Amino acid sequence: MAQVAALLPAGADEANLAATYVAANAQAMECLRLVRKYHGDPNFILKCTAHSASMMRQARATRSLLLRVQAERRKREADNAATDRAAWTEYCAIGLMAQALGRAPPAAMAEPPPPEAPSPDEEQVPQPDPVAEAEQYAIIYPRRAALIRSLGGLPDRPDFGPPPPELVHAIVTGSTPHLRALDAAPVD
Repeated sequence: MAQVAALLPAGADEANLAATYVAANAQAMECLRLVRKYHGDPNFILKCTAHSASMMRQARATRSLLLRVQAERRKREADNAATDRAAWTEYCAIGLMAQALGRAPPAAMAEPPPPEAPSPDEEQVPQPDPVAEAEQYAIIYPRRAALIRSLGGLPDRPDFGPPPPELVHAIVTGSTPHLRALDAAPVD
């Protein structure tokens, strides 16, 4: 296990690659040990030597892959803004997967800091379209959106986290085909 730690894996994939490298290397060394132990059997010696060489090639290839993966990770980690965005995306994805499985979402995570204000020379980022956000909400939460639309707003005691008022308004008043299709959807 000390060999795996020396390879400095930073995640499950890297740890798996490091463990594979250690196992392949150990298997190669064991084959060489058996060659010395059974030096009187030429067929066994040839088989063990060939297997040892194969395992050494596999160990070298796995270690090279691990080093490439670690280099890519370090390059990504050097960009703090990209790291923050990736962490936020991962948190959101975990929450959606937990919700789909009917489990409690993970503990709240602080939102990444807002990006720096663009200089006057840079073009301003367009504002999000409330109707597009309403459609996206309806795709992710079709029953909630249908309920909001049928009631003309939020229920008195929603059993879900209520969306912002602007989004509720866009869901209720939106006239796109996708939002109008919610009118025919059954409401629980």
